Amino acid sequence: MKRRAFYERQAGAASPTEFAFQFVAWMQSRRTPATPSDLLDRYGMCRATAYRYLRKYHDTFGEAAR
Repeated sequence: MKRRAFYERQAGAASPTEFAFQFVAWMQSRRTPATPSDLLDRYGMCRATAYRYLRKYHDTFGEAAR
């Protein structure tokens, strides 16, 4: 049996695209920069995935996102 991806286990995220929109909205609504531990607690992803998502977010939105 195949294990479901973490975004498939999130409430309200029916697809990876919807999860991406929810993730960006959550990141932009924060007052302080997110840490990998924040992503682990909120989404239940592994540490490597948390670092990968943070790196991609910062690459996309630049220094203004930090």
